[in-house]
Amino acid sequence: MNTLIAGKSTFKLQVPYKLIRSGEQGKKPMIVYFHGYGEDINEMEAKVESLLTLDAYHLFIQGPYALQLNPQEKNRKGFSYYQYDSDDTYLNSIEYTSEFIQEIIDQIIPIVEVSRITLVGYSMGAYLAGYWAFTRWKHANDLIMINGRLKTEWFKAKIEDQDVLNHIQIVAFNGKLDKIVDPNTQREMINYCNIHNLKAEFHELNGGHQLSNDDLIQIKDWLLTLGYRNVEM
Repeated sequence: MNTLIAGKSTFKLQVPYKLIRSGEQGKKPMIVYFHGYGEDINEMEAKVESLLTLDAYHLFIQGPYALQLNPQEKNRKGFSYYQYDSDDTYLNSIEYTSEFIQEIIDQIIPIVEVSRITLVGYSMGAYLAGYWAFTRWKHANDLIMINGRLKTEWFKAKIEDQDVLNHIQIVAFNGKLDKIVDPNTQREMINYCNIHNLKAEFHELNGGHQLSNDDLIQIKDWLLTLGYRNVEM
């Protein structure tokens, strides 16, 4: 038996996303939210409900990789932004996802007036947010990472260049009891950014790996310092 052809091809999936406007129509920031492993956009929207009072466009994009979390819950599927069974798969899948996120944002920007783009990622979504911000740095203004490590080892040349990423405001929140993402490692990554004059902050919070109300309060306060406004009632 002879193998005549072996190769690779691509396929596309339909992935849901949702754009919400808070406040009046007009030019304003857009916040892009990335959920955690095994979640979906509805769960993420519910978790960050308190941020929806910010005068902004709020974009929720679901992970393209479907997961069956629990065989007993037949209708319950979670989602992932990338696969990580090997380094190559990890990088290829996170780049593939980043390309499709860029396509969604490119479709939205001609329809609404966006003054800046802020990325909010929780857990797996934080890894994606960091990757997207550092590979699509011309489009990213603010990066908020919650319980997910900034993989500075992938971007040493850009970080050490200092002129490429220094327009991005970066803040990382980590629970001090987080057993999944070591807060000390995340602190080291942020310190590395600071050494190279990037605008980066690290905040260690009480609690573990969850997206907590304390996170949301500090995220909102941080965004208000950048000029975000609450919706006028």
